[in-house]
Amino acid sequence: MDVHVLVTAAGPDGPEAGTPVVVEIRDTSRMDVASTTVSAARTTVGDVDASVATAETGRYVGEDVPERLTVAAADLTVPDDADLRGLTVWARVATSDHEHITSGDWITVQSYPVQTYPVQAHPASSSPSLPDAPAPSAETVVVEVVRV
Repeated sequence: MDVHVLVTAAGPDGPEAGTPVVVEIRDTSRMDVASTTVSAARTTVGDVDASVATAETGRYVGEDVPERLTVAAADLTVPDDADLRGLTVWARVATSDHEHITSGDWITVQSYPVQTYPVQAHPASSSPSLPDAPAPSAETVVVEVVRV
């Protein structure tokens, strides 16, 4: 399964262009056990806003993204043998060369699950169904990083 991740920052300012970014998909399905990384990508902060990122990738981004500054994008592949039930995306914009999170880094501070199953409207839902809509070939996950 392919996953496209857009890393965003709230507000008008974000991390400096060229800053290293690490994006990981982690298996967080087991409680009280450290998560394991099933896929990872490294990139750098680019000077790109959400509308440009959308035009360049040709992927649907969602209505709430234009209010955020898109700072990076990464494409990851989840291995076929990974347990798809508890996958979440984690991102770090590393402002230092330190291996661990340090003051000044930008990180995700909430869970961003990877949708691994088709979404279907509840039978009582008044939402119209889209029977002819093709299934996405790649999941797009938008995550937000905050400065620590």
